[in-house]
Amino acid sequence: MIATYKNIVQLKDLQYEKYAGIIKIINAFNLGIKTTYDLAKYLHVSETFLRNAINYYKIKYGLYFEIDTYIVYFKPNLGVMKKF
Repeated sequence: MIATYKNIVQLKDLQYEKYAGIIKIINAFNLGIKTTYDLAKYLHVSETFLRNAINYYKIKYGLYFEIDTYIVYFKPNLGVMKKF
């Protein structure tokens, strides 16, 4: 039973990474997408799924995640900043 629950959690995590991945969020930022509604629409996911994905990233990375020249903030709200 515990192994099954763990597999379900891992599957959900993989779905977040696949459908609402960090790179996809950065790409949306570069296209000028600002709201979670528009981001969910761009990613072809529900707003609930997107909120759950953001919560997943908060747990996984903490307040923010740096990649290349970008910082993706998860708290207090989702945001992307390009470093110069």
